[in-house]
Amino acid sequence: MSALHESGARDRYAVLVPVKPLSSAKSRLARLGDDLRRDLAAAFAMDTVSALLDCELVDRVLVVTDDHVVARALLDVGADVIPDGTSDLNGTLLQAAAETHRRDPSLRLAAVCADLPALRPTELDTALVAADAHRMSFVADHDGVGTTAVTAPDLERFRPRFGQGSRREHLAAGAVEIDGIDVPGLRRDVDDPDDLREALRLGVGPRTTAVATLAGRRLAAVQATVSAFDPDTREGRVLLDDGLELGFPASALAGTGLRLLRPGQRVRVETTGGSPPRAVAVQILTLPSS
Repeated sequence: MSALHESGARDRYAVLVPVKPLSSAKSRLARLGDDLRRDLAAAFAMDTVSALLDCELVDRVLVVTDDHVVARALLDVGADVIPDGTSDLNGTLLQAAAETHRRDPSLRLAAVCADLPALRPTELDTALVAADAHRMSFVADHDGVGTTAVTAPDLERFRPRFGQGSRREHLAAGAVEIDGIDVPGLRRDVDDPDDLREALRLGVGPRTTAVATLAGRRLAAVQATVSAFDPDTREGRVLLDDGLELGFPASALAGTGLRLLRPGQRVRVETTGGSPPRAVAVQILTLPSS
């Protein structure tokens, strides 16, 4: 008998998962290449939903998406799927919660982000057992700023506040923070390459593993020195510490806010695999990595 059954936990959940269309998902991974960005976003959703379906306390997983490719794939693994009727994330979740309540009003509600490729089924079960039985509860992300999961005992008390600074917003709304539990995969949402490296370190699901492996990406950053930079085209070259010189396109500076690099500056570089590798992201070492 599992620890959940031994503890007397009987409440069952429907889990709602909003999934953006792949055309716009995970924009901060764009510097890895647009094809890889889309493939990773799809893999994250697949691994997240597969983990949710394996949770002992989860009876139903309802995905909300307008992406027909993602919808077909998630239907195939056993999730229910409905189209998204609003551009607002919290509005989307309220719509999905109402539909879930219509289908089975006995189920408690949870909402989980679709970018948790390191999620283990036991982690969500642990959070569901620890959730407040009478109020909305939530799990904060690894930075303690955002939110990766919200639970509620019923439709009336399901009022998610996902968005910027959502941990603060959930607390202000009277939700109970679920803390003191060891759930690193549930807290590790992936928005940028640094997050991805941390998720890979924790161990990700099979789809994310396959995408990362087949892409041949060397996601560990290396250090280098700027050897040339054209301020008009924003293209340049860097000399890696191992002596290899690489060119980089303007897209390697996307999202950094950098307008100018000077020869001799020390930088952090992410490269593709292959021979020779190609620089896909360049950042000044003194700047934060995300």
